[in-house]
Amino acid sequence: MNVMALFSNSQDFKNILVLDVGTASVNALWVQAAENSPPEIFFSTRAGLRLLENPDFRSMWRYVKEGLLGVIAALKKEYNKTPFDLIFVVFSSPWYVSQTRIVKMERLESFTVSQKLFDEMVSEELELFRARSQEKFGLSSGNIVIMEQEIMKVSLNGYPVPEPLKKKTRQLELALYAALARKELLEDLGNLLEHQLGRAKVKLNSSPLALFEVLKETVGLEEGFLLVDMGGEITEISLVERGIIEEVLTFARGGHFVVRRLASSLGVGLEEALSLLKSKTRGDLKDSLSRKMTMILEEAGKEWSRLFFEALGGLGKSRPLPQTLVLVGGASGLEVLRKQVESEELSRFTILGRPFKVLTFLPANLEDRVKTGVLDLKDPQMTLPLLLVLAASKNAWE
Repeated sequence: MNVMALFSNSQDFKNILVLDVGTASVNALWVQAAENSPPEIFFSTRAGLRLLENPDFRSMWRYVKEGLLGVIAALKKEYNKTPFDLIFVVFSSPWYVSQTRIVKMERLESFTVSQKLFDEMVSEELELFRARSQEKFGLSSGNIVIMEQEIMKVSLNGYPVPEPLKKKTRQLELALYAALARKELLEDLGNLLEHQLGRAKVKLNSSPLALFEVLKETVGLEEGFLLVDMGGEITEISLVERGIIEEVLTFARGGHFVVRRLASSLGVGLEEALSLLKSKTRGDLKDSLSRKMTMILEEAGKEWSRLFFEALGGLGKSRPLPQTLVLVGGASGLEVLRKQVESEELSRFTILGRPFKVLTFLPANLEDRVKTGVLDLKDPQMTLPLLLVLAASKNAWE
């Protein structure tokens, strides 16, 4: 590693800190990105978050902040003088709420598409999103902030147009993705980052949009796909069709649910249950205990599958779902959950009437796109952070 290069004032690359904020862990990766070269990872660290018996939003966020402080402290021990050109923060559910809306305008006479018109249409829709979210979550208007917004596609007279400004049309359609978060949460994060790292440009992102920007090039958009992110507390399902994120659904079962079920069934604490689960995965348990755990895990898998089935039913109520399913997230490494998405029973939802074609990525699969350097290429938990590194490096040069 050329450490001195990190302290150079050259404008040929940018130093980026990627923070992956979930409910099971916080990942931090220091990345150097040149405009036309694969990004290079110089430092990576992860802080596991405490497993809670009865998780609630405020308690989980408290431990996220502890995790952030931990990974930043580890980072500063290695490189404590280099300024960041960008801090790229990616939130998984439940730290944000998102929606995709199709915003339309139609007139009898042709009109010219302008930036002002875009701004007015987007502003009106964001106000509606904010108002609906206030009512749904019982929050005041002052405690909700639009975290990100993206026009994913523009259509004129029914046809997608990549550069619509100054063109004439009678029908204008915007596919608008937006995500909002609690103001106090974002203020907490901003204060923590500024205190620990000084002033820097911070880009806040929701995981569906960040991953969409990478996977649309890796997987492709022609046939669409489902993106299933299995986190610690939440499973998040994003439906990508017609070149956009059409819908995002979540349900409150992730990897931690499996650990809690083991703990309650075996009469042990959460940490011991987690340790036993890891031992079983390695094949280190006695046969009798392993068989008992298998029965418990199968029941947990059935409960997770029931909720997954219901979510797919909601997404596929109007038409069949894409055949391809992309599986990411720390809990995707749990065999008991992973095999549920490959079930024959899910064939009823897919466009070809067959089980999903499940795509998973190992860090080694991304070697040609990211210089992984310090990473363990066999660690499946690093796949999601690596995809976010690609999103961050792309964003840094836009």
